[in-house]
Amino acid sequence: FAADVGSDGFSDIWDIVEHDGDLYFRALRWLFQVDAQCGRERVWHAPNRLGGIVEHAGQLLVNFRGEGIKRLGGDTFELFPGGAEFAAKPAFFLLSLDAKRLLVHDQTPRLALIEDGRVTVLQQGGDTAHISAAIALDANRAAFGGDDGRLRIVDIASGQTQTIPLGVSF
Repeated sequence: FAADVGSDGFSDIWDIVEHDGDLYFRALRWLFQVDAQCGRERVWHAPNRLGGIVEHAGQLLVNFRGEGIKRLGGDTFELFPGGAEFAAKPAFFLLSLDAKRLLVHDQTPRLALIEDGRVTVLQQGGDTAHISAAIALDANRAAFGGDDGRLRIVDIASGQTQTIPLGVSF
C-alpha cells in the first residue's frame, strides 16, 4: 500500500472488519482491503477522515466525514439509505442489530436508529456524550462504555438506559 499512501504514510489502524472473506483495515483517512492470504486488494482515501465501519446485512458500511454513511458497491462507495443524516458529525460506532436496523452513535452527540432509510433519534445529548465504546448485545440491546466510568445498556425499543457505575472516570 506504500505506493497508494505515498510519503505522508498513515497512522493508527482504528478498526478491522471481515466482509465477504476479505479484511478491511480503517485508518484515519485510509481504508485498506486485503484478501484472506493478506494480499493487497484495494485502497480508498477519505480527505475528511473516516468514522465507523461495520458489516450490516451483507454490506460493508463506512462513515465518511462530511459525506455520511456509505456502502461498498463494487469498487466504490455509495450513500447508504438514511446515511446522509450522519455527514455533519463523525459517527464512530455503527452497530448492526439485524438485517434491517443499524444503530449509530455520532458526535452530535446522539444515538439513532436507521431502519429502511428512516432515521429515528433514540437519545440525544446527556449520557450519549460519554460514549467511548459500543457493542450490540442482541437485536434489542446495546452496551456502551463511557469516559465517565459508567456502563450503559440501552433498550432499543423503549430507548431506556440502564446505567451501571463501574469507576469514577476515563
